Formats: sequence, C-alpha cells, structure tokens
Amino acid sequence: MPPLDDRELSVELAAIRHIDAMAERARQKAMVLEAAREDGILRLVVESGLSHREIAGILEVTPSAVRSAVAAARKRGTAPKSFVDPVTQGAWVREFRKRAGISTAELEDRVGVPRGWVREVERGITSRPGKLPVLFAELGMNPQSIASSR
Repeated sequence: MPPLDDRELSVELAAIRHIDAMAERARQKAMVLEAAREDGILRLVVESGLSHREIAGILEVTPSAVRSAVAAARKRGTAPKSFVDPVTQGAWVREFRKRAGISTAELEDRVGVPRGWVREVERGITSRPGKLPVLFAELGMNPQSIASSR
C-alpha cells in the first residue's frame, strides 16, 4: 500500500476524529440511559412501597440488580436523603415493636390490617403502603428522622 499524501492523511484523521466523537456521544448516551434506569428503579422502590424482590419480579431482573440500581442512584445523590429502603425500615419496625412489648397481632389490630401484615413489613414487603403512617404513629417512630440520625 503506497503512503498517504497530506490530503488523504487529513481526510483519514478527520474520519477518525468523527468516529471517536460518535463513540464518545454513544458512551455518554449509555451512561445517561443507565442513570435514568437506576433513578426509575429507585423511584419505584420509594413510591410503590414494594420490596426489592417484588420490583425485581415485575422488571424481570434479580433483586441484587434492584439493590445495585438503588445504590448507584444514592451514590449519584439522586435518592432523597431521608430515603429508607423497605428492608431497613422493616428492621426498625421490628425493633420499635419489640421495645414497646407489642405483639404483631396486637399491632395489626391497632393499625387495622390483616394478620401477617406486620410480619411482611418487618421483612421489607409492603402490600398496603397507605397504612405505614398509621403503623409508624402507633410505634412512635419517624423513619425520616431515624434515617437522617444514623
């Protein structure tokens, strides 16, 4: 192959720069799309009251993929500072309930939910998120205050 003259070399370099710029734009677009996906998953976790496992089933991904997306969104600073994932929140509910000496059945009666609901919440499964404020009030807990103090 004969060597390239200056004009051919300049055309080749321009083509390489153009390809590099297109590749960089594609990388940036992929990063933005991934961040949007992670933020969407975080929003599902925050707003739906569903557990990571339930969201994973809906999205047809693994629960660890959901946890990873939430962690990435938190790291980027997308998560509200007071956000508490359902599993951690459930552990706090269990801790407060035991400290108060209340059985799950008694707490379910006070909150007005079916049997087994408090145990689900304590495991990070929230089938009736609208009842959580009543549950927190019965236990005298404020998850946002707890989250910001830990």
